[in-house]
Amino acid sequence: MKKSRTVRYTIEEIRERRKKGLSKTDWDRINAMTEEEIERNALEDNRRHGIDDDWYKGAERVNGIDEVMAYMERTDGQTGTGDSDSRE
Repeated sequence: MKKSRTVRYTIEEIRERRKKGLSKTDWDRINAMTEEEIERNALEDNRRHGIDDDWYKGAERVNGIDEVMAYMERTDGQTGTGDSDSRE
């Protein structure tokens, strides 16, 4: 199995990479997708990662990074998407 590598970029770095043509995202393909294709892909991704189709029913809306950080502190980082011991 291929070992994955996670890379983090700031929004400024992402914009610069896109300007330089370094983005690996096929934006033409994405922009051509129908709403049905987007929905199907999202569900397939969730299922692949063990996330229930109705995960959002227990979701709490947050606005902005301050609220996200407060939520994560309040819940000790638990997202409610599965067994917390299985995170890598």
